[in-house]
Amino acid sequence: MMFLSLAAFMISLALGQSETSFSPLSSDLSALPPVTLIDLGPPSCPDGKYIGSSTKAKWTVEGASFDSSTNVTIGILSSPPDFVIPLVRTDGSLYFQYNESVAFSESVPDEAGVIIKVPYDSLSKITVSMGESANIKGLTSLSELECFSASSCVAILTDLKDPIILDAEKGSVLTVVASNTTEITVEISGGSTINVVGNVAGGTVKTASELVVQGSVVGVEATAASTVTAANCDGITTDWTMGSCTVNDDIQVDASMADVMMLSDTSVCVYDSGASERVWGGIFSTVLISVVSVFALIAAEV
Repeated sequence: MMFLSLAAFMISLALGQSETSFSPLSSDLSALPPVTLIDLGPPSCPDGKYIGSSTKAKWTVEGASFDSSTNVTIGILSSPPDFVIPLVRTDGSLYFQYNESVAFSESVPDEAGVIIKVPYDSLSKITVSMGESANIKGLTSLSELECFSASSCVAILTDLKDPIILDAEKGSVLTVVASNTTEITVEISGGSTINVVGNVAGGTVKTASELVVQGSVVGVEATAASTVTAANCDGITTDWTMGSCTVNDDIQVDASMADVMMLSDTSVCVYDSGASERVWGGIFSTVLISVVSVFALIAAEV
């Protein structure tokens, strides 16, 4: 019994998601409409003269069960508490804004993260962008997963009911574990990498990108100095732009869930006190130059 308790504790530490460090948001989540899409771009700063921040948080999206007798269809926990404010667009996409009371404090910890729990079959698409990092697991209806602009994504999707499109662009890394019955299509470009445990049934790999498959591959085209690594290259086509395929009979894709990302800054949003001065200064300079130019033209005429 002691051994099992110790093992559970070690797993909790490894995932970086102990219940003691993550707290439910204080906002009324039952007021949110149903969510079908999730946009995990960097949260915006509160309105005002703010220049933003390079601070990044680790996102986790996971399938969960909800009490059908309540209106709640989403659960959101964060570390630190109330780190973000959830918002839903008219198209059903969930996105976030930094909470002002947290954004301008110096108490943001070295680790920060948000856990989003949704019904297993509620989501059709997740987009991760602008250097964010996300873990995704336990969803059954996801049909598209996008990882853009130097983002990092790990998805454990072994219970998908339908085909899925995996899209990685602009220097991103996407690792996915799926069942052998899931039909996977890949779109990879801009120096990105997709690692798959499962079977890939089509797609393109281009612009110095890479596809690594622990499973079968058919119908994939590699172009523009891109590479596919698989146990068999019969299903790969290449062209004169130096696309290639490498045979590896012993591929082992690492799909371990990483710890919560370490933050480089303690302040999330930065107040830009000089924004107004620069704007008015620019206008004044433009007007002054215009007046001087008019007098110069008059003098030239005389």
